[in-house]
Amino acid sequence: MFDALPQGWKPAPQPVLDLARDAARQVLEDEDTVKRVTQYYRRESNYAGATFSQLNPNDPFSIGGSDLLAVHMLSVDIPQVAVRRLTEPCSASAHLARLLGTDALDVDLNLQSAGFETLEAMSEFYVTVKAALRPVGAKTSSPKVTASKICARKRPDLFPIMDKRVLRLLGTWDMRDYGMDWQVFRHLLEDEALMAALRNVVDQAAAIEGVSVGDPNCMLRHLDVALWTSTLR
Repeated sequence: MFDALPQGWKPAPQPVLDLARDAARQVLEDEDTVKRVTQYYRRESNYAGATFSQLNPNDPFSIGGSDLLAVHMLSVDIPQVAVRRLTEPCSASAHLARLLGTDALDVDLNLQSAGFETLEAMSEFYVTVKAALRPVGAKTSSPKVTASKICARKRPDLFPIMDKRVLRLLGTWDMRDYGMDWQVFRHLLEDEALMAALRNVVDQAAAIEGVSVGDPNCMLRHLDVALWTSTLR
């Protein structure tokens, strides 16, 4: 687990971690998981597949129109004012670009190795994106899932997509705590048996003609795909 947590974060209780691990194990041991993941990454399908991460241009240091199109492929709508806040010159987009340019959010980092500074930067980035998505006149910001998808588009090795189906499967949705979600995903990524099973799923899918899994080493993204597709049964 993380060596140190940002201020205000609650450590994930062991029962929560165990429940999530057991749920992920059941998915990855399911003989139909390869078929589901293959269909998700098949280019002739109606799923986002590898296009979510591969759609160009993808400037690693800013959020642009292609990023929002990629996120739209994951079945979310972004308010018009949020498009302007995220892509046009303004305080929000400048702040996000500054964060993306820091060592704490370096493109080579991943959630497994994220230290305290990276967690703080991730939190700041996520909260800023979430605030930018808030419609005009709204008193609070609640687009948790959409914000996580934008974050995952920019740093797919760091940010898990906090989809309602997946978090319900893992047992954290009702907690409404992104810090807890991130701890759970890191716990899964650190489990060698789970990652070996996931690697086997990805390798089998990648070997099929017409299937593009993107970066085979982006284990966080592939884990999300395996978990999410399992909820569609």
